[in-house]
Amino acid sequence: MKYNFVTMVGLIFFINIQAGMASPNPKPDICPDVSMIQKVMMNNSVQQLRGGEWVANASRNRFGTRYCWAFSTSAFPANNKDEAIKKAQALLLSLRFVEGPVPFFSDWSCRYQSGLGYGYAVTPTFYDC
Repeated sequence: MKYNFVTMVGLIFFINIQAGMASPNPKPDICPDVSMIQKVMMNNSVQQLRGGEWVANASRNRFGTRYCWAFSTSAFPANNKDEAIKKAQALLLSLRFVEGPVPFFSDWSCRYQSGLGYGYAVTPTFYDC
């Protein structure tokens, strides 16, 4: 039987998507509530990346759920740590839930958006709270 190129590419794409959606971890029933992320993250650390940008992150926190999560914001520019903390707090104060939990490689992810950037909560498979 002859298959045309478009059909084969479509089939390979579909198989890859289905394989990527399979997670060995049970799907969490809820994502962390924005208010819990804000409460935990507001006094959490910021970290400077190699390119000079900053992120706010926290690992091993349940954020009011029964699941262990890691949370990180998108990278943002800042001239120093104090400025990075202020920008991270502003990002967190305007954070809103977008979607999730959705498959994220072998984990689950929840996506959040802010006028200043975004954030992701992920259920990592490699540790527990």
